[in-house]
Amino acid sequence: MELSVVKPGKKKPGKVEVSEATFARDYNEALIHQVVTAYLAG
Repeated sequence: MELSVVKPGKKKPGKVEVSEATFARDYNEALIHQVVTAYLAG
């Protein structure tokens, strides 16, 4: 899977290759809630 990488002030985005095994997952609302709650707690 290829993702675009955009840096502030750069007009042309770069590209990065990432593993399908890492990013090709179903959305897990409970996991997202846990991560956001932990992040907001500091």
